[in-house]
Amino acid sequence: MVPNSETSPRPTLWSGGSRFNLGLPSGFTEGTCNALNDYGQRVGNATQNGSPFTRHAVLYNALLGAKDLNQLVSQNSGVVITDAFSISNSGYIAASCNGATACLLEPNFILILKKYIFALEQGDPGCIQCRTVLIPEARSLPESLSDLTPTQQKRTIATVDLITIQLRQLEPARQITGPQTRILLHQSQLVINAIRTAR
Repeated sequence: MVPNSETSPRPTLWSGGSRFNLGLPSGFTEGTCNALNDYGQRVGNATQNGSPFTRHAVLYNALLGAKDLNQLVSQNSGVVITDAFSISNSGYIAASCNGATACLLEPNFILILKKYIFALEQGDPGCIQCRTVLIPEARSLPESLSDLTPTQQKRTIATVDLITIQLRQLEPARQITGPQTRILLHQSQLVINAIRTAR
């Protein structure tokens, strides 16, 4: 991945001899991609006309497109995430906060899964099963995996299992893409693993 040679650097994925522009969050004009994981999630930064004073960290994937990471964390944190350097397969992101401080972004697995499902429906309004099945199931999930009772843990696992069954049916029906399915199935497994580890 390198910026392309146009006037404004753009984050670009090279695959099979072809290049694909990863896009930029709204309001930004330039960007870079620094790292990717095995599930097609990429991180980097974006700026307005190259100004370091406007730099924000960015997450790129098949569900969110190019998303300012500051929009995906608690708005009350008082921290500005200015760059992202690496992303693990489980979604931990090594970043720079407030311009200089190193920080590690710890994922909320269940909330990320919910956001991904909502983004899937918004990105493809023609996906009837996304609206009628996945969205209601996602809404029934908790916002966090902390302090769940054993009954709530079982219910959450059952719901996520149902979501994975639906996802496996949607891809062959061409309702969602392979990269979208891959991220969603992986995120679903991260939720289940986190619940089982917490028991």
